Amino acid sequence: MPDATSDALQYEYDISSERAANIVQAQESFSHLVAELEELEVTYAGSAIDPTTDYDAWVSFVGLPSAEAIELISGVPLDIDLRTDARFTAAELRESLREAHAALEAEAGIGGAAGYLDTAAQKLVFAAWPDESATLSRARADVADVAADTSGPQIEIVTVPESVVSDEINGGAHLSNGCTSAFNVRDGSGRKGFLTAAHCPNPVSGYPFVKERETAGFDVQLHRATSVTNLIRVSSGGTTRTITGWYYPSGGGTACNYGRSTGNKCTTIFSNDVCWPGLGCGFYATNAGVTSGGDSGGPWYSGNSALGVHKGTMWLFGNKSVFTDMGNALSAMSVSLCRTSTC
Repeated sequence: MPDATSDALQYEYDISSERAANIVQAQESFSHLVAELEELEVTYAGSAIDPTTDYDAWVSFVGLPSAEAIELISGVPLDIDLRTDARFTAAELRESLREAHAALEAEAGIGGAAGYLDTAAQKLVFAAWPDESATLSRARADVADVAADTSGPQIEIVTVPESVVSDEINGGAHLSNGCTSAFNVRDGSGRKGFLTAAHCPNPVSGYPFVKERETAGFDVQLHRATSVTNLIRVSSGGTTRTITGWYYPSGGGTACNYGRSTGNKCTTIFSNDVCWPGLGCGFYATNAGVTSGGDSGGPWYSGNSALGVHKGTMWLFGNKSVFTDMGNALSAMSVSLCRTSTC
């Protein structure tokens, strides 16, 4: 049955509602497949949902994968294009992305840089801007020095006049600190609470602050709460949705978010490895910047599965919404996701 998540996929790829609904149903199993391939195959090079051809998705390797990997791929209910012509593995691309981002931000004339990993094209793409004391021409010269290192994956860097970040901390739903609560959780001792974004102010009336982490790939904060459930709010009128699990979303997969300013809306995943200026890489970004001031800390989800905690918006060759994935959010706070009505 089509809903907002399949509608987003239908619109993104201009496919039939029936095909979109089938892909949404299968995308969780595809994302679990990708996680298994990351562990199993050292030659794994990337993957994404992309039903713009005769295939619904693709998986790439450096050379032919093992028989076990091929068997796993065949078990997913999608038409998957198996590609074996990649030059770099996913691990090599991730390492190169982090090295290039750090090198850019270390240059004296560069004030910051944002970037992402284009796994399909096997390249790194960045936007960089000048330091307050530097000219645009100086920044361009420094960028050229970094881009000249072509021993690894291809690097594309565009120099822009100013910062591309909007770190949406000025609003949200429910919380007195002006931010949105995301998902309810519990720790190993059974103490319950909820997640929001670390860049939000710590004091929240009625909900004791526990801890936070804001580093590369992490922007998450934990507060204590009682009487929590596995429901999330998905409308200004208080409509809720049940959350029964979580997974790492794949590129091209659907993702929905709720925030007080923009309400409930859905789009698709742009990249699972985006670099945030001053912090580092490891964040997720969506194809469309569907959030605005007031949505920080809110839930990203698909169907009945949690995907992540909203961070902010960033221009990255188009406006993008950025979030911390659930794996990072849960591990950083040493908690597990509430999956039942009594948590």
